Parts: sequence; structure tokens; C-alpha cells
Amino acid sequence: MAQSEATVWTTAKGTVRVEVDNGIGWLSFNRPEKRNAMSPTLNVEMTESLERLEADDRVRVVVLTGAGESWSAGMDLKEYFRDVDQAPPHVQTRVRRESAEWQWRRLINYPKATIAMVNGWCFGGAITPLVCCDLAVRAAEMRLVNEAVPRERLRERTIEVAHKLAAVSPSVMRAAKGGFRKARLMAWDDAEEFLYAKFDQGILADPERSKQRGLEGFLDTKSFRPGLGAQADQARGG
Repeated sequence: MAQSEATVWTTAKGTVRVEVDNGIGWLSFNRPEKRNAMSPTLNVEMTESLERLEADDRVRVVVLTGAGESWSAGMDLKEYFRDVDQAPPHVQTRVRRESAEWQWRRLINYPKATIAMVNGWCFGGAITPLVCCDLAVRAAEMRLVNEAVPRERLRERTIEVAHKLAAVSPSVMRAAKGGFRKARLMAWDDAEEFLYAKFDQGILADPERSKQRGLEGFLDTKSFRPGLGAQADQARGG
């Protein structure tokens, strides 16, 4: 394949960086200050970027990666949840649809080969675009969704995880497990509608206000940092 001069650009709102070089289209989540959390704006610009690379005959393979030290921290809890929760229902529906459009429908049906180059931490909703790529290559030190511990720490670590799960609201746990069990047997559109309905049901049925407390802990008091405990352990060599 003939060498070609690299082309680089950033989307209008700056949330995605695109590079085309020697047959490869590089798509980078470009919010390193937010650990590349996926905002409504990023979701729209990812769809536009994927469409552009699909039509670019120079591109044979598309690689998804992240700017800075993280692949993606998942959905931006402030911009995707807290801000959108206050919006009219039609806006909430549009934002959810735009998120699903590129993370699931576009990627899983993409006509060109796709690779997730996982250069850093991948949390929460970022798992969706990860598993929808054809292949994934990760940095050796990244654990992603699994955890391995020395045999002598196995029971201790299992107890730690069990205590964290035990602290979760029972109504939230029931809704999450029931939703997953049923949704995995559904078509994507049906599963999406079902899970959002379960999500709303869980908010109404949860006397402990788990969603609100989680958002407050993450956005306001900074006391809730999902996933970063493992990152701190790794930094200490644990």
C-alpha cells in the first residue's frame, strides 16, 4: 500500500482528534482533562468523525484511542446525566439516541476494520465502544474489567469487593442484575428502551437516593471515584 502524507484535524468542539496516516484513521477521545469522559457533544462528534472516515478511501482501518493517560472514563456524569436530567423529555431521548448511535449501532456495523487501542483506564460506559470494536489491544499494565491478585491476597481482596457490593442499595442491585439478565436476550433497540425504563424505575423505587448521592459524591464532594481505587493500588505497586 502506497505511503500517504498524514492529515490531522480536530472536530469543531474539540472533543475528537482525527488523524489519517498510511491507511489508518486514528480517532482519539480528546478530553484528557476529564479522562476522556463521553459528553453529549463528544457523542455527536464521534458519529460525524466515523461517517467521515467511512467515506475516506484512504482509510482501511479505524483505531479508537484516548488523549493523555486514559482511554475513557465512561459517560460524563455531569454533562450526560445531571444536566440532561433537567432537560425536557425529548432532549433526554435525543441525547440517549446520539450516544447509542456511534457507540453501538455505528461501530458494530462499521464496514471497515476497527481496533480499540486501550492506552489507559477504561471505566463504565466506555466498555460499550470497546466491545463493539473488532479487536482490542491494551497496554500490558491496564487491567480493564478484570482483576488479578496474588494468591495470598485472594480471600482478602474478595472480602473487600464483597463489602463494596454489600453497600449497594438492594433495590439498585436488583434492578441492575434483572436488567442485565433480560436485556442480553433482546435486540439492541428493545434492550435500550427496557434499560432506560428500569433505570427510571430504580430511581423511583430507591429510598436511599443512590443515583443522587452518587452524583453528589462524584461531582460535588469528590468522595466517590469509581475505578480510581484500583488505579491508586497499581501506582503503589499493589
